[in-house]
Amino acid sequence: IPHLGRAFTAPAVVDGLAVLRDLDRRREHPFLRAHPVVAVDVTHAGPADAAELVLVLRQGAAVDWGVAASDPLAVLEPAVDRKLDALGDVEAAYPGLRGVTRINVVSSTPYVRSGS
Repeated sequence: IPHLGRAFTAPAVVDGLAVLRDLDRRREHPFLRAHPVVAVDVTHAGPADAAELVLVLRQGAAVDWGVAASDPLAVLEPAVDRKLDALGDVEAAYPGLRGVTRINVVSSTPYVRSGS
């Protein structure tokens, strides 16, 4: 944690903030209007973790987001707009994200985990 008044420089935090800026630029996307992001979990960010950044939605579901668009590995993942559209597809299949606990949008086909 930086001293008071200093910027965060840890790569995971910088990437998490970059994702929040990307999402803010797309705040009118229907999925984000219905399901705002309330937190970004950066505790698993790093070269050893596949999930990288995890978004937490107001509804409580976690979204395995992957890497920030500025990360060199981002070319291996769907673009930000495609990830948001995939989340919209999940919302259409699970209205209100009812029962959904986790969504992975790192690959071209989202993976959904729901509670029983």
